[in-house]
Amino acid sequence: MDSGRRFLISQQKNDGSWEAPSHLGQKTGVTSLVLLSLINSGLTLNDEPVQKSLRYLRNLKSTEPN
Repeated sequence: MDSGRRFLISQQKNDGSWEAPSHLGQKTGVTSLVLLSLINSGLTLNDEPVQKSLRYLRNLKSTEPN
């Protein structure tokens, strides 16, 4: 589990999101699922990857494409 967590964290973009494969285009959904996975793996609200992804999700506008 630790290696999977490290991999996911290493793939996080500077804005706090994670990219979906280009043919899927579901950046918001992928970011939400990765965030859930990280929390389920033991990260807390105090951990930087969680904080960054929550900031990203909270700053989305409803009109922005996912």
